[in-house]
Amino acid sequence: MKQFYLILLLFISSCAVGPNFTSPTLDLPETIGSDSLPNELQPIQPDAKWWNKFGDLYLDTLIEKALLANRDIKIAKKRVEMAQLSYGNSKAALAPTFGINASAKAEYNNVNKIVQSYGVTPTMNWELDIFGGGRRAKEASYATSVAASYEYNGVLLSVISNVAQSYFTLLEYNASQEIAKKSFLTRKKSYELMEKMFSYGSISRVSLNQSYTLMLDASIAVDRYKNSITEVSTGLSQLLGENPHSFNIPKDAILKIKTPSLPSQIMPAWIVDNRPDIMSSYYDVWASSAKVGVAVSQRFPTIGLNADGGILYDIIKGTTTSMPFVWNGAFTIAETLLNFGTNKRNVKIAKLDNQIEIINFENNVVVAFGEVENAISQILSYSRQETDYNKLVNTNISINMMTNQLYRRGLIDYLDVLDADRALFQAQIQQTSTISNKLTSYISLYKAIGGGW
Repeated sequence: MKQFYLILLLFISSCAVGPNFTSPTLDLPETIGSDSLPNELQPIQPDAKWWNKFGDLYLDTLIEKALLANRDIKIAKKRVEMAQLSYGNSKAALAPTFGINASAKAEYNNVNKIVQSYGVTPTMNWELDIFGGGRRAKEASYATSVAASYEYNGVLLSVISNVAQSYFTLLEYNASQEIAKKSFLTRKKSYELMEKMFSYGSISRVSLNQSYTLMLDASIAVDRYKNSITEVSTGLSQLLGENPHSFNIPKDAILKIKTPSLPSQIMPAWIVDNRPDIMSSYYDVWASSAKVGVAVSQRFPTIGLNADGGILYDIIKGTTTSMPFVWNGAFTIAETLLNFGTNKRNVKIAKLDNQIEIINFENNVVVAFGEVENAISQILSYSRQETDYNKLVNTNISINMMTNQLYRRGLIDYLDVLDADRALFQAQIQQTSTISNKLTSYISLYKAIGGGW
């Protein structure tokens, strides 16, 4: 009979109440972007330092600085350490705890007068994990620590992406400001010439005022881009963990950025495995599933073992007596009957939380696929626009030269010259903006995939 109870106890202790974790089922498409991506491009090849593909050493330096000094990264790393320590505590909670009790007392009686007693007793307390609540808590803590690690990876990806996007925006504003400066100088000279011509009565005041407004437009653009450069530089400095400062970047740097090649196809399963936010959400589902078991275990009684023992040292009237060994042991069972209804509701709450985490995981997957599709569409669209803007700028340069020549010959009105100048300025600004948007779209795709291909 004793063997039967021992086998029964071992069987119970080997099981943990609550559901075992099962991975959520996903309905994944075969590929993403297969209809829009050209087939001749290279397939996915994971690359840890994916930003190197842009071929910009300055960008590489900025990202390396951010990885070392960004405060969001430092905070995320500390949270990983905290989660790992909590997991260690959850493992330690399954083991018995040991301590030492020291005592001293004195009693007075009519026979021996004063009796002094001293004792040192080691203690042991062990709450038996019969129903597996402790093991479920350990499982939840493990999943939480892994989720924190993926959250850290997500912060890394976010910081790298933000640095790259800020850098490309800064390149755009620098190039646009340079265009505006050159346009302002050209328009200023033109306005000064118009002033002389107006003084001789060669042009009307309308033409003079139009030349003046064109110069003012360029001046305003220079100041606007100057302010934008300051704002972006401040944000980029913060990402690097530095005080606000300016960046010495060549004016035409945006034209020298390499365009990475796109993968011929993107496998959805690879995105799920590679995106830190999805994997973090996956382990949140696991943790919430284990917490259901913790809640279920609280509906069962807690069973514990307590023991202590040691040497008792007595002194009677200044004389020493024998030092006997004393010990005490107890087996406790506690049932929280008064909290039965609360514990039952806690199980329902834990199950609802698990369902919420599953829905959140599924939503993160769907959002990720949408972000990949959008990024691919933007890259292809901005690439086509860049080609068109290159042609548009070259055409407007020719038109601008021809209108100036025709105006000097008196064959066209000055309004035509102003329109040609304005069209060239806008085309150059849009060309720079399109290049920046294309590069930023590549960053969006890298981030949507989880970094690197």
